[in-house]
Amino acid sequence: MKPSARCLVRLFGTIGAGLRRLLLVAGFTLLASCGGGGIADLAGGVGSGGSGLAEGTVTGFGSVIVDGVRFDDSQAKVTEEGPTGVREAALKIGQRVRISSSANNVAESIEVITELVGPIDQIVADGAQAQRLTVLGQQVRVQLEASANGAAATWTDFGDLPCAPGCAFAANQWIQAHGTWVLDVASNTYTLLASRVEVINPQAKVLVSGVVSKLDGSVVRLNAATGREVDLGGAAGLAEQSLNQVVRVWAPPPSGQPAAVIQADRSISTKLAPTANVASTVLGGEVSRVSADGAEIEIQGNRITVPVEFRGAISTQQFARVELEKSASGWQMKSPPKLTGNVERAEVQISEDIPVARLAQIASGNWSLRGTLLARTALPSSCTQLANDPPGTKVRVAVQAIRGPLPMKVQSVQCSRS
Repeated sequence: MKPSARCLVRLFGTIGAGLRRLLLVAGFTLLASCGGGGIADLAGGVGSGGSGLAEGTVTGFGSVIVDGVRFDDSQAKVTEEGPTGVREAALKIGQRVRISSSANNVAESIEVITELVGPIDQIVADGAQAQRLTVLGQQVRVQLEASANGAAATWTDFGDLPCAPGCAFAANQWIQAHGTWVLDVASNTYTLLASRVEVINPQAKVLVSGVVSKLDGSVVRLNAATGREVDLGGAAGLAEQSLNQVVRVWAPPPSGQPAAVIQADRSISTKLAPTANVASTVLGGEVSRVSADGAEIEIQGNRITVPVEFRGAISTQQFARVELEKSASGWQMKSPPKLTGNVERAEVQISEDIPVARLAQIASGNWSLRGTLLARTALPSSCTQLANDPPGTKVRVAVQAIRGPLPMKVQSVQCSRS
């Protein structure tokens, strides 16, 4: 980290939350106008000295911010694994992604990782602030608002439905869900802690995923020893399966009884597998499991050995961002984990250069920035002063918003000439 960045980090640790938010907005606007790189240095970005592989959640834009670290995505190819092969994709807030980058956090390729695509079977309340959805027999936890124990709110996207804001999930709605699989020790069942849930139109195929909890020939049970059965026998591109590994497969929608075996026809590789020339590998997500002695943790099906000096700092379902190195025995934690608190995870920054004519949309109703739906907000003077610029002029709009259902509530807006 550069000396100036270290100074800023120390400063941020000594000021109150309100002042920190003001400084974040001002700093975000300034750094965004300077191009990529600045916030990556401040946030402890990896790959600044060489190539890198990072997996985590999209938490902001301008370029793309993954778990608080900025990557320049201006030249990156964005793809996802569809039912018939790799296809182009669009980045959205809350998606889980895997980024291959060159020096200085310049993204070369970005893979969007979806966990579930299918209809909602059941909806139940999970306390006052959350819901549990059952999709293809798998449990999805939707955090409606941030909780006191550190659970971050889920980005829920109901698209163009006229109810937004204030929409509610309904049985038989099709959704696309992103997130991290976490073990519920009491029931010994894995649940998807959703970072993003988007309502979509019905599809020709479903996507089911989860942690392999039982093996019986080509048939696996996902997320529990008695979980939904998936027959992998007909899945193209299937690698050898093992217990505790995350599996993702496309399949025709199951027919008949709710517990009918899902017949997979395409498997997606899930392994975090950097190439030999990758200098740094980083994994972010909620911790699924911590061994009794603290010597091993699990994030998204990846088991990670924790050096003695780092043990005791991480707990189950806590968000962690860890730098890894591969050894003969598997993944090892390379440096102290970055443990981000609830307040920091609730703050969302998005910036984009837009035509000056779009400024009027900000005050007239719900509007979007980098494809993210935002709630109506009053235009500040920094924006109104630019509203009469020539029609072809571009304006850089930087927003600070509150993580949660779309359209997100906007805390502040700053405008500057591009």
